[in-house]
Amino acid sequence: MPKGSEMHKLSTRLCKCEETLAQALDGPEKAQLEVLTRTQWELNCMTAEENFILGFRLAVQIMAECLGGELDG
Repeated sequence: MPKGSEMHKLSTRLCKCEETLAQALDGPEKAQLEVLTRTQWELNCMTAEENFILGFRLAVQIMAECLGGELDG
């Protein structure tokens, strides 16, 4: 991601928050934070994949409609 972008800023802020929490926690609480972080990452990846699939399907439908229109006209 490009430095200075909104996504980069949010990612940096997230990492700093995670580091602060990790330093403040010990034992089971720190392990729970790691589970939470990993689970959120997995959910984000699944969401991104699902959004890509939905966008791709929409693009194919639009292309099919456009090509079908050209063949009919």
